Amino acid sequence: FSSGKMKNMFPLVMEKADALMKKLHTITGNDETTVDMKDCLGRLTVDVMGTCAFGFESNCIEDETAEFEKKLAKASNQGLELFLGLIARNILPTKVADYFNIGAMARWHYF
Repeated sequence: FSSGKMKNMFPLVMEKADALMKKLHTITGNDETTVDMKDCLGRLTVDVMGTCAFGFESNCIEDETAEFEKKLAKASNQGLELFLGLIARNILPTKVADYFNIGAMARWHYF
């Protein structure tokens, strides 16, 4: 990322940050409400990355059921299963791994 590209992305980041602020004001109102900031900031991150890197509007901040966010969360929460799948896929012959549906992303359904 060059400084020029970062300057061009700044309005996009601010647009998403403003959307998050509006959402937080809607959720909290004037009363004391507990807000899951990890979830909110994760949604902000997905929106900013989608917009700046891919030119894609995921609308994760406004839409609690955004399909893009669900798929991304599934991809990032694989942990041990992903690790073992990668190892097995490299050790086993391809035909055996395919037959037993072994692999890092074998069970995923893409967009």
